[in-house]
Amino acid sequence: MPSALPGPPDVMNDYDDIPVIQRLTAAAPAPAAAPVAGRSPLLLAAGLAAALVAGLGGYLLLARSAQPDKTAPSAAQASTTNSNTLLGHHRFKQAAIADLTLIDGHRNIYLHRSAAGPYRQMVRAAAASGVHLVALSGFRGERHQQELYLRQLGRAGTADAATLINAPPGYSEHHTGYALDLGDGDQAGANVQPRFERTAAFRWLTANARKFGFELSFPRHNPGGVSYEPWHWRFVGDRKSLETFYKN
Repeated sequence: MPSALPGPPDVMNDYDDIPVIQRLTAAAPAPAAAPVAGRSPLLLAAGLAAALVAGLGGYLLLARSAQPDKTAPSAAQASTTNSNTLLGHHRFKQAAIADLTLIDGHRNIYLHRSAAGPYRQMVRAAAASGVHLVALSGFRGERHQQELYLRQLGRAGTADAATLINAPPGYSEHHTGYALDLGDGDQAGANVQPRFERTAAFRWLTANARKFGFELSFPRHNPGGVSYEPWHWRFVGDRKSLETFYKN
């Protein structure tokens, strides 16, 4: 009998370790030049006045440039203007446990109920064509995603590099229950690898997955800049799933 699905993990807040833009500080004004011997007091006074005017103009220009540009937000502002996006990833609500169903008891993989039926139909259709589709991963809670993300962060070294491969917790499509990683049961060595695109499973999915409501989440040159993942597919076959991924 398959193990019971664990309860939903604690919901995490947005990451608070996103790099913050450092504010530039104004340089101290240069000291005034000493009077040059041999010049008349009148010339010296005129030069001093001109220097004061130039200095005041420069100070006003510097002060104006130090003010925030209200028409062009900084990078830090841009990263927080829309709280639903983070480093190319969208924020997703975690699926309710009641909305999930087991699709693979051996691997303990769950999927949203509305996607499970079409997924099973897709697997059967692929098998009829001689293609062995297997689910490698389905629903993942935020706590599990945090473990994966921190592991990737340790390997990549920076948040920018890590998020090209793994979404931060709270920003993974797997939280929705609509996304899953698919593999080829006859070419396991290519699973979760870019070379999965050369398998019979990927070719079949490219030609037929849309008939069952599934699409590739991260094709090459995707708008979010996420690394190409030929194994990562998501269900967009009903209104709720479609709104989940395209409401923005």
